[in-house]
Amino acid sequence: MKRTALTEGLTISDNGATATGELVITGLGGIVVAGQGKLFDVNFRIAAQAAPGAKATNTFTSVNLHDSLGNPVSVNDASIAVFTVANTYFPGDVDGDGVLSQADFTLVLKLAVGQRPATAREIAAGDLNGNGIIDKDDAYLILQMLEGQSPNPK
Repeated sequence: MKRTALTEGLTISDNGATATGELVITGLGGIVVAGQGKLFDVNFRIAAQAAPGAKATNTFTSVNLHDSLGNPVSVNDASIAVFTVANTYFPGDVDGDGVLSQADFTLVLKLAVGQRPATAREIAAGDLNGNGIIDKDDAYLILQMLEGQSPNPK
C-alpha cells in the first residue's frame, strides 16, 4: 500500500500478509487536510498460476471514515476496479524485480533517451502517463513515486 498526501500522517495497519479475499485497512491519527483526493494506491501480486488475460473485479464492501471528532465523513465508495492479468510488472517496476527502486528510475531514463528500445513489458510498467512510449515524463512520475508522492501525470 502506498500512502498519499491525505494519509502520510496516519498510523496505518492492514491484513495484507494474511488476507484471503478481503483486504482490511485501518488508520489512526494524521492531520486535518481539506479537500478531496485518494487515500491509497494499493499494489498487489496475484497468484503465479493466474492466466494472462484473465480479468477480475475489486469492490468495496465497507468504507468508513471519521473526522477528528469522530463524526462520520461521506465517502464515495461506488468505485469498482477491474484488473487484467498482464505480466509480473506493476506500475513503475520497469525492471520487473517486484520492487520500485532507483534502478527502475535509472532504467526509465535510459529508455527515454533511446539507449535501447523498450520491451512491451517495460512499456506496460513504465508508461505511467499513458502515451504509449517511455519518455522523460514517465521518469518524473517514477521519481515522484520513489519520493512517496502520488504520481500526477501531466
